Parts: sequence; C-alpha cells; structure tokens
Amino acid sequence: MITLVSLLECNDKSTGIANRIMRAIPLSVLTNNLVQVYKLYKKLYPNGEYDDDAFNHMNKEYDPSRKEYFEFIIENGFNIYILINLFLDNKRQDNTEDDELNEFIRQFPEDNASKLLKNNPLGELTKLGKSILGNSIGFMKCVKRAVIDEGIMALGGGSGDEKEMEAIQNKEVGKNQLVKEAVAFFRANMGHLEIIREGKIQKIYFPILPFCKFLSKTLKVEFHEAVVRTSTKTKLAYLMEQADYLIKNMKHDEKLSRIFNKYKIFGLLANHVTLWEYASFYIGIALNIIIISSYSEDYGSTPHLFLDPSKDTMSIITTLGILNLVFSSLVVANFFLKRAPLLLGDIWKGFFSRKFNIIKTPLRFVFKLIHSLLRGLKDFDILYYCLVMFFALMGLLVHPAFFFFQLTDFLRNELLKNVVKAVWNPRISLGLTLLVFILLEYYFAIIGFSVFGLHYDGGAACQSLWDCFLQTFDHTFKVIIY
Repeated sequence: MITLVSLLECNDKSTGIANRIMRAIPLSVLTNNLVQVYKLYKKLYPNGEYDDDAFNHMNKEYDPSRKEYFEFIIENGFNIYILINLFLDNKRQDNTEDDELNEFIRQFPEDNASKLLKNNPLGELTKLGKSILGNSIGFMKCVKRAVIDEGIMALGGGSGDEKEMEAIQNKEVGKNQLVKEAVAFFRANMGHLEIIREGKIQKIYFPILPFCKFLSKTLKVEFHEAVVRTSTKTKLAYLMEQADYLIKNMKHDEKLSRIFNKYKIFGLLANHVTLWEYASFYIGIALNIIIISSYSEDYGSTPHLFLDPSKDTMSIITTLGILNLVFSSLVVANFFLKRAPLLLGDIWKGFFSRKFNIIKTPLRFVFKLIHSLLRGLKDFDILYYCLVMFFALMGLLVHPAFFFFQLTDFLRNELLKNVVKAVWNPRISLGLTLLVFILLEYYFAIIGFSVFGLHYDGGAACQSLWDCFLQTFDHTFKVIIY
C-alpha cells in the first residue's frame, strides 16, 4: 500500500500509472480490504474510541494472546482510503468514464446539512439533544431487534429457499452498510493539503492524528489574528514557532476528553460549553433589560418592572442572576480546566511528588501560589473570567446593577473585537497624542491664569493654576452659549 500510494501521489498523469493500477486493482478489492480493517476496528474499539492506541500496532511486541489486536493495522486502512481518493482524483482530472467509480461517488455525497447547524444556539441544542438521547435510541434499537428476532423464531421462519434468499439479502445489505460506515470513518479522520509542484496543484492526503481533532476554534482564531502575513516565509516561521504550543494544547484537550468520556455527567457539562456560553450571554442581556426598566426615583432602591408595583421584580432578577451564575460557572470551570494546567503546569511540576517537609513544603507552596496568581493575572482571559464571576456574585449579593459586566461579552464578538483592537493596537501612539493634547491644555491654562484669570466664570474658577487647568480642559469640550 505504501508503494502504491507513493507511485500515485503527485504522479505525472501522462505516464498512465494510475490507469494501469486501477485496472490491476479494482475498486471492489480496495473496499473489501477497507471493510476488513474497519471490522477489526469495531471489534477492538466498540465504543468508537479513536486515540493513540489505535496506531502503531506493528511496532509493538507481539503477544499471541492478542492476535486480533496485532492483525489490526489502521495505517493500512488509511493507505487504502488514500488510494481510493487518488483513483477518484484521477477520474475527475482525466474525465474518464468508470461505472464502478461513478457508483462509488454517488453513494457518498458531501454532507453539508451539519454545517448549517454549526456555531449557533440551535445547533448546540441539537448537539445536546443528541448526546442525551443517543444512548436511549441505541438501547431501543437493540430491544426492537431482539423482539423482531424472537418473533421470527416463534413463527418458525419460512421455507429453506426463502431463508437462504433472506440470508443472502441481509448479507448484501450488511456489506453495503459496512462499506458506508468504513468510508465515513476514514473520511472523517482523513485530511489533505494542496501543493504546487511543477506548476500543477497536487493533493497530499494524510491521517488526522487523534489529538489533532482537538484543535479548538479559539486556538485557530488566535493563530489567524497573530500570524504575520507579509510573506509565505513569515507565515511558515510563525507556524513553526507556535507548533509546540498548539500540539501541547491539543494533547491536553484530548486527555480531558478521555476523562469526560469516562465520567459521562462531566462530559455532558464540558462538551456543551458553547451552549452554556449562549445561555449566560442571553440571560445577561435579559437581566440588564429588566434592570434598566425597573428603577425609578419614585420607588427608591426597590425595582419594579416597567414601574409596575404589582410585579415582584426582585425575585425575577434573583432567579435570572442565579441561572447566570450557574452557566457562567460552567463556562469558567471549563476554561480553567483547559487553560490552568498549560499556563501553570511548569510551576507545580513535581511539587506533590516531593517528600513532605514541615518547613520547606509550606514555604514552597506559598511561593508557588503567589507565582501562579501573578502569572494568571497577566493572562487577559483568566483576568476576564475572574471578573465575570466577581461581578455576577456582586450582582446577587450587593446590587443588581453589578450585572452590567455581563454585557462586556459583546466585546468578545468577532466584529467588535476588531473595533477594540483598532483602539488597543495603536495605544502607544494614541497615548502620546493625548499627552501632547494635555501639554497644550496646560500651556493655555498658564496663559489663562496669568492674563485672563478674571474671565473664567467671573474669576472664581481660576483662583489657582490647577483650577484654571481643569476649567480650560473642561471648556475645551463644551460650547457655552451666553
């Protein structure tokens, strides 16, 4: 398989190698082998685990008691699927007619429906519903199948020919289903990139390693925003600089995913963090709408929704505030689980494995704790989430007005982020501009104090240089009509 893939990747179509290999190895042979690999995968990993353990079986020491484990070489499955894709690419480029390939393409159309539900509240609710009902549906299918089988056995089946025909049909249906499942599995775990070689675009296919599945959208956005795009060299250089950091993040997220899959209740909470973000965001908006519509001098510090005394507005605010705190806590806890070990792991490395010393250990703990706090506060996201929790608690315990901070989530919107960056990135230039402006105001204040002091509100506002400076600064932004 490695040899065949090597022959077909980036090959010159004029040599006709692809057509000769396709004639020698029909697509049916490849799909049969693909199914064999997939069947072994299903047997060894019935729950659909896709992790490092599935790879490199051929490099491990052989154990006769685990024959199927060593027969399963997932790399063969990927090479077969790469070869199938190279066959398909060759067909599309050469525009050749091949009934077998055409039939194969028709069986596996591109799935665009899932993209419509991506990155929106409806999609997240759908994802949550699937997670909750998935196991139940699977159980119902098993029960239904058992009932059907029991009914067939009770009826005694049909004639010998009918049974044989039914067995053949079931076998054919099962085989087609396995082919579809195998292709879906390898397609989901296969990636490709395009390179320009000798003036032509060539596709290079490769397996997506398990930890690469955990490249989060946040990491992608951070990378795209920070990468230097002046040339291809600068982009590649930045990618190489960030590679270790990205891999470290992905491997950590993969480790967390295995824990969440083991403990389903934590997985249910952690795998739907986007939904909790939406919930916290919309509840924050609702809270602030209620707050702005509820306070009046007529009622003092007691809120009444739309100034209606009959409404128990405080209980509504408290209920929504508690919900907001719960959803915010889920988001913050998930963030700290992902960020804190990466940010602070090197500080605490080896601390808990050391032998306890009654004097040194507490001192080391305090030092490391202070070091962790200082490093954490330098991280903008950690500081932001700490403030989210602080103001949510203040809104519940002190005054609902503190819920105003929940609206800062608007600033994390992609479009508004650009507005904030437009001010933040040139902050040094803007700061120096402000300094020049203050100097000019100061010079005017000196002249005003020395020469025109009596003209500042009858002289009362310019009795000292400081007062004169403040008045000059204040009047700069006002139009006074006499």
